[in-house]
Order: sequence, then structure tokens, then C-alpha cells
Amino acid sequence: MDKPKRLHVIDGREIDSGVVDKFVQLEIKIFGHSEILSAYVVNTGHNDLVLGMSWLKCHNPAIEWQKGWVTFNLEYCRNNCLHHTPQVLAGKTPDLELKAVGMLPDIYKMYADVFTEGEMTKLPPHCPFDISIDLKPGAVPRHGPIYSVSVKEDEELKKNINNQLAAGHIHPSKSPMASPVIFVKKKNGKLRMCIVSGPCVAVSLVTLK
Repeated sequence: MDKPKRLHVIDGREIDSGVVDKFVQLEIKIFGHSEILSAYVVNTGHNDLVLGMSWLKCHNPAIEWQKGWVTFNLEYCRNNCLHHTPQVLAGKTPDLELKAVGMLPDIYKMYADVFTEGEMTKLPPHCPFDISIDLKPGAVPRHGPIYSVSVKEDEELKKNINNQLAAGHIHPSKSPMASPVIFVKKKNGKLRMCIVSGPCVAVSLVTLK
């Protein structure tokens, strides 16, 4: 920015992080609504993005608070932001899908595709030097504890396993030993699957090195 600015939050206070001297272009998607906007780079705490009054006045979204509906039907949105006929969508508040535009220095832009979801889910092809884990003769792996999971956690577990199988990151195993799994709730309410590594330490005592 040519000239740093002082930013005030919704209650009129000046933002704690001080003057604003940087901005970034973002692609923001909310359901079928999509646009490129310029956003100041500031400390917003646990929030990825704060849409100010100027954005709300421009798009004037209609919100049904009790039912959780949001509709973008302003003429401005129909002409500039919506890719299909406006519709009312129900459900919890969606995560904003943010995509930085032009953030990478020119020297690294040739590697930008490495960070796309398609590339990140790939593994190198199998080769003659694939590593195997062989047990010592007569060794018996120790079993880890089994933790109970809720219905929601069970659904998340199956989804994770199916996604990993489809991506080729894991394959069906005939091992008599397994590691326990627990779930930790993220700040946004989603579940993070965690594999308890304690039994893996025990396995290292019975494997060939």
C-alpha cells in the first residue's frame, strides 16, 4: 500500500495490530457466490476473514437467521457474482473457501501446482525399492487399546479411511496389530483424526532393522 491506514473494528476501536500497510487479493466463494476482492492483512484472531459494512451494503445478502438460510439476489450479484440462478440454501454457516491470487513470488510460480489438492494426494509410483516392515522370527506385536467412538466420529473415521484408500496412501492390511484412533474437535467444529503412536514404539522392538 502506498499509504498505511488505520482500521477501526465494528465497535469503533482502532484495531490492536496497528496501522494497516498490506493488502491481498482473494477469491471468495460462499455457496454459488464468487468474486475477487481486496482485503487488508490484519490480525483477525480465530477468523479467517471479516467482511465489513461496505461489502454487506454492496451485496446485501438476505439472511433467515432462524432457519440458517442465506440468499444473494441483488441485481449486482446476479450480474457479477453468481454463476447460476440465485437459490436459497439451508444449513450451517459454510466455511469460506479462500484462494490467494498472485501470492507466490515469480521465482516459485512454476511450482504452484505442487500445492494443489490433486498433487498433494499423490504418492510416488511403486518401485523395486519399496520399504517393507518385517517382524523378528516369533515376535508378536502388542495390541493397543480400543477407544469407543460416537456415531459422528465413526462416520468421520470411515470417510478418512475411504479417502486414504482411494488416494493410495494406505492399503488393506492383514497385520494382527493396529493403532488406536481418537478424535479432537477443531475450532471450527470439525473433527481431526489422530492416530495414537504409543503402540508404534512397541512395534519397533519386534521389527527387523
